[in-house]
Amino acid sequence: MMVAGAVTPAYASDNQNPNVQIKSTNTQLESGNPFVRYSVYTDDLFGSNGSAYTYQMNTVVNGCTSFPTPCNITYWIQGVVGVDKGSLIGQPAGWYVHDAHIELVYGPANGDCGAEGNCVSICEPSIPQLVNINNTDYNVLEQVNIDPTFPPELLKLTLAVSDQSTGQVFYSVSATCAPPSGAGLVQFFTQTEGVIVGCGAPACGTNEKFTPHGENLFDNYIDMTSEANKMSSTLAQTQTAEGSNLYQDVYDCFGESYQESYYLYTVMSYENTYSGSGAC
Repeated sequence: MMVAGAVTPAYASDNQNPNVQIKSTNTQLESGNPFVRYSVYTDDLFGSNGSAYTYQMNTVVNGCTSFPTPCNITYWIQGVVGVDKGSLIGQPAGWYVHDAHIELVYGPANGDCGAEGNCVSICEPSIPQLVNINNTDYNVLEQVNIDPTFPPELLKLTLAVSDQSTGQVFYSVSATCAPPSGAGLVQFFTQTEGVIVGCGAPACGTNEKFTPHGENLFDNYIDMTSEANKMSSTLAQTQTAEGSNLYQDVYDCFGESYQESYYLYTVMSYENTYSGSGAC
């Protein structure tokens, strides 16, 4: 995946499979302000053979059941957080959150974005500070909310970077956006996952190799909320075509009530450089 550019969602076989995803059987417009969320903590210092990677939160929406075959109007969104090596962006040694955006995919397919349909990059919050997140307990959180009162807004992307060990929040920024011409509203979330992948550019390779071997490098979780449905987790193929040599090792999955009117489901896992087999 380029840090910014066209998205190419497709089933892939890589070291992140099987990937535990959250699924919902909701079939109606959410009346509240539901969200999907992906939070990644640096659990151990790491190296990399490349120059960039991304945290990707891939979400199928609006009840699309034939994914990755295009459904009608808007059927897939991807929250992308680009992380660049310091030497790539003129910074000291380290790994920095450099950009974030949503990629909205809508149909029917017409070749503008491969076989998947139209793609457009939207909701790009301004990054106020470059933070080296290759520090233990540093957290990067991305969240996409649906606003059912559109207009004035359709989706909101929030990005936050913090040091969990000290409680310092370096920044929390948001951006909102309307759908492009031809796309439809995102009415509810159907399926979501969180993955860490190579950026897909020749400079960094599509299969990012993190080191050292045998370490849990990242501790992360994904959330999905809904007012209309109680959700569940499932082992599934990754939704993205990019690869990584990190392995998802799930250690907990649970559902609970959230802020009274919502139901929330969470999958918690490690991303490590050895093969894990956790499942829910």
